[in-house]
Amino acid sequence: MDEQQSDQHDQAPVLDVIDSIYAVAIDPDRHEALIDTWLKRLEASWQPDGPLPEPLVEHIRKAIELHGFEAGQEPANTIRAEVVKTQGGAAMAVDADHRIVAANADAVRLYGIETGALLRALPFDEQSNKILAETVASAFAGSSEHVLRLVRGDNARTVLLSLRFRWQKDGEECVVLRTSDVAWSESLDGILQEAFKLTAAEVAVIRLLSEGATLPEISDVRGATVATIRAQFRNIYEKTETHSQVELVRMVMGLALSGFGSEAGAPVASETKAVTTPFEPSYPRADQRHVFWLPGKRKLGYARFGAESDRVVLMLHDPYFGDVWPASMVDNATRRGLNILVPARPYFGETDPFPPNVNHFEQFADDVARLLDHLRIDSVVLLTRAWGANFMLSVHDRLPDHIRGVVGVSAGVPMKSSKTLEETPGFYRFFVKLRYLANPLFLEFITRLHVGQIKRKGVDWYRDQYVEGSPGDARAMESPALRDVFAKGLAFGSGHGHRAVFNDLRQEPADAWRRSLAIMVPAIGFYGSEDPLPRLEISKALAEAHPCYERRVIEGIGQLLFFSHPDLVLQAIEDMFARNDPPADQRTGSKVTVMTSANT
Repeated sequence: MDEQQSDQHDQAPVLDVIDSIYAVAIDPDRHEALIDTWLKRLEASWQPDGPLPEPLVEHIRKAIELHGFEAGQEPANTIRAEVVKTQGGAAMAVDADHRIVAANADAVRLYGIETGALLRALPFDEQSNKILAETVASAFAGSSEHVLRLVRGDNARTVLLSLRFRWQKDGEECVVLRTSDVAWSESLDGILQEAFKLTAAEVAVIRLLSEGATLPEISDVRGATVATIRAQFRNIYEKTETHSQVELVRMVMGLALSGFGSEAGAPVASETKAVTTPFEPSYPRADQRHVFWLPGKRKLGYARFGAESDRVVLMLHDPYFGDVWPASMVDNATRRGLNILVPARPYFGETDPFPPNVNHFEQFADDVARLLDHLRIDSVVLLTRAWGANFMLSVHDRLPDHIRGVVGVSAGVPMKSSKTLEETPGFYRFFVKLRYLANPLFLEFITRLHVGQIKRKGVDWYRDQYVEGSPGDARAMESPALRDVFAKGLAFGSGHGHRAVFNDLRQEPADAWRRSLAIMVPAIGFYGSEDPLPRLEISKALAEAHPCYERRVIEGIGQLLFFSHPDLVLQAIEDMFARNDPPADQRTGSKVTVMTSANT
């Protein structure tokens, strides 16, 4: 009898977890209850990275199947739907027969094409159409991404076109084309006149300039002298607070790319007639994304933007904002002479999965080493955000002679023990605990739930979750530019469903604390005082133990200080390049700096 009671007692926690698994599969909002049940009932007797009890394995697999249709699988025609929704220039999808199978609104307005039209219907000259057809054919044959310089046949304007092969599990294959052409909506005329008090003639001049016309060409079209056109530009600069043709076109294209003047309608001015300057398109642009082919025919996607210099910032991205930067921050970095390089981890961007049975951190470091060798880069400052810190250690260990310094922003810092785990609040506890419940099957189930919630509830819902607990983050996220960056950052890893998040979580770096202490280059960690994760306390322990690590705390912000305080971050990177590292025996001890909004 005692033995039977003991068996029933052993099975009770298993039954509780099974009930929770199916409850969450039906209602993903109950994932916190599943985590709590798992920890409270089972952690005492099971090793977090050990085998699951056999009764659970089959139930988790069934729950994954039950939930898979809404969490892990991509809807039909994802590529075509993505193309149709694309903003920021003309976009089209072309099939193997060179037929246009999808086009966004800009492509329709600019080129007058319809779905089903042949590729040669695009208004490029004969030579350009020939080059485009040959390149599309080579893309279907397996070549990498291309950027072409084509010429329009109607007005001889040069157009840049990026071309990339895409496929998905249901067998759909197509080549996605993006051009530098941006459609000018007729309603944009009225918006420019109202916002900047421009005359109709001045708007007409801006439109011609935006469409690529030179000063003499504008003069011919307008029937005015070049001197008159120059005088009009001086008035336009004063009214729009711009200082050059490039800056003027960038501002106007920012309006067009942001949806102002689109078919959905123009923005309504407030009673005070206040005008907010529209945000510019984020970076990287399509032509700044590249593919590097690795051994075994694997692809490593990477982005490169900013200044053309040897001051290379190797950024290790996070899963939320990906490799996306606001345009204003890229302009800032460019003025400082910083060249930003962002390699994408597996399932993010264009990067292929790792080979089976490899250590993810070591493999990523090897891939980055090959990329740097290919690009002939031998000196970098590492920049890491959030989960990117887990890969930073392996890159540093693999390339110690390349690293001039490390700058972390809201970066994950290794814990000396799991004691701090229970201090992690609410929504974020869910993620931190996942790193310690490292069973792959359970992680797959949970990450499917997480990604499924974002897909069902939308980016707005997840954005609110992300800034929960930080009034400073909530205020920062009111910026349209940052909201755009957040949406594009999430999309950076969404093409493979849950796999990008799952891949980031499934392994923990070995000996992370010890390896962090072994970093002997200058290191700075920026943290917000409102960070909802326990990174403040953990980073404090690291600053006290590490001779080269400086911890800087920014008051009044949480996890978004990379975007709210860009000057601080970029200045720290610039200083890394400028300084001459002192000998190890002359390095000073750690220090902690607390900054307030007033002195940033």
